[in-house]
Amino acid sequence: MSKAKVIASFDSGERHWDEAHSNEFRVRVYGETAVVIGRWQAHGISTGQAFEYSPRYLSVWIWRKGRWQMTVDQSTDIT
Repeated sequence: MSKAKVIASFDSGERHWDEAHSNEFRVRVYGETAVVIGRWQAHGISTGQAFEYSPRYLSVWIWRKGRWQMTVDQSTDIT
């Protein structure tokens, strides 16, 4: 699903999350770069159907202008 379609589904009310949180993660810092590997869980409604989602994720952050900024984030379903 494209980014535009995902945003439109939230704007229309077709999709919403009741809860989302990260419950497992490891952070490794390499100078001004941090790599976060973890798992997050969410549940809510999408196109009228309840859903639960629990993927693993990888995020890459860089220290820029006095703050951490996410540069890449990718989630993969846990099968």
